[in-house]
Amino acid sequence: MRIKILLSLLILTVSLNADEISLQNKLNNIIKNGWSDNNRTLNQKIISHYKNNREEILKRIQKPLKITLSVRSDVLLLESYTKYLEHQGKFDESLKINIQILESINNVKNNSAISLLGHMIFESMVRNSLFELIKDNKNFKISKKQYNEIRNNLILDKTLLMNAAKEEKKDFEKRFKNF
Repeated sequence: MRIKILLSLLILTVSLNADEISLQNKLNNIIKNGWSDNNRTLNQKIISHYKNNREEILKRIQKPLKITLSVRSDVLLLESYTKYLEHQGKFDESLKINIQILESINNVKNNSAISLLGHMIFESMVRNSLFELIKDNKNFKISKKQYNEIRNNLILDKTLLMNAAKEEKKDFEKRFKNF
């Protein structure tokens, strides 16, 4: 199972070109450090990408076999957009988008290890973004309803992990049944 995951990650990483890596690094920087008015070209790209592609992105995230690096870029762009909203003081709108991302990721009903890994990576991005939102805005309060929506869409138990392990075990047994 580990070899399969590592090979998949290696193949995905190699397929990225330098521009995609650079863009993802810039987006990660925005998510980690907050919105900055220093890069107007990138900022405009993030804002227009969100306005033009929001529904399509959320649909793409929900497809179990479509957890790919393009979805990773979509999530990074969405998370960067939430930092723009926070910069504009639109904290509730930012939180709403983060909850939508968590719900979308949680709708993926695939028990493969790769799907679980993607789920954990995307969830980690959202979780880190939410931590930054709360840390940077001490007066911002999350309602009980919003808290429950976030909590209900995080991997808090080991069900997904156990289902992925069972699925990998079945796959392993099928492949090596004849040996």
